[in-house]
Amino acid sequence: MTRELKSEVTITEQGKQVVVTKFEVVAKQAVNKAAKGNLQAIKLVTDLRQQELERNAEQQRLANRTAKELTTEELLAYLNTFSKKPSPNGEDS
Repeated sequence: MTRELKSEVTITEQGKQVVVTKFEVVAKQAVNKAAKGNLQAIKLVTDLRQQELERNAEQQRLANRTAKELTTEELLAYLNTFSKKPSPNGEDS
């Protein structure tokens, strides 16, 4: 699924063709539905945004500590928060 979400598609946005990931397309669609008042989309978008804010806060909290202050689990969790760049052949590494 990760590979598929990272794959790119061309969409038309404000009259211009733009290349975006499928994940970005899904996010745009969810936000647009939420903006139109779709309650399920509103819940999804607000829940995902809250998760994003919590991840960012945790990254910031961990980033302000030295490596000596981190437990092994915290250090691994921090390192895993950085997304991997897709390999040139489009497969997950």
